Amino acid sequence: MRHLDFSLNGKTVSVNVPEHWHEMSERQFKAVCKISNKDIDDATFYSEFFNIPLVWVNSIDIYYFYVLNSLLGFTRDVEAFSGFLVTKVGDFVSPQPNLNGMSFHQFMTIDTFFTWYLQTNDVKFLDRMCATMYLREGEDFSTIDIDERVKEWQMMAQSDKSALLISWTIIKKWLSRGYPYLFPKGDDDAHQHGSKKISNTWLEIFDTLVQEDLSKIEAYKKVEAMDVIRIVNRRIKEQKHKK
Repeated sequence: MRHLDFSLNGKTVSVNVPEHWHEMSERQFKAVCKISNKDIDDATFYSEFFNIPLVWVNSIDIYYFYVLNSLLGFTRDVEAFSGFLVTKVGDFVSPQPNLNGMSFHQFMTIDTFFTWYLQTNDVKFLDRMCATMYLREGEDFSTIDIDERVKEWQMMAQSDKSALLISWTIIKKWLSRGYPYLFPKGDDDAHQHGSKKISNTWLEIFDTLVQEDLSKIEAYKKVEAMDVIRIVNRRIKEQKHKK
């Protein structure tokens, strides 16, 4: 985190400038999402990001805009991070850091809708991704009616949905660092060109866990996602080393 002071109308304005994604506040993260989605102009972005009045921003010397823009260069590339900078949307709360407590069923549902949205740019998949990612406090994923929940998310601001989309991208980059065999580098490029391979992989993994024993289906849906991810990543690594 950097500290910057600059003069404005004879007054000294002090701002804290993050150097990494995880140093951003929720307000700053949302401002980045809005400017990325072209929902706001540059002046409004600086006003929201640094929490200074818009009228002040319009009075800032062009040199300081150059300095601020260069300091925020890190936002052009999404960094790996295991948490969620947006902790609440309406009365829906984010998953826990490190995906603690998230079931494998919820994880593969979110990721499937995530990749389908990237493939098709169809907002219905973005709504379903959001509806399955953020739940109400203490809610069990297995009990929600996704179709009914989607109706609630259709009423949410597009900027909030875009923030969740970027949040999941950040989570996927974090997973690719710790579990490179299951989430290899360049996986984002695969998402851009289509998600059939990704969604089929999750179905194949689930089928392998169940192994045609229907009595295991409900049990494995509730297994924590990170436990499955660790196991599958290790198995893929072992198989590759055997070749």
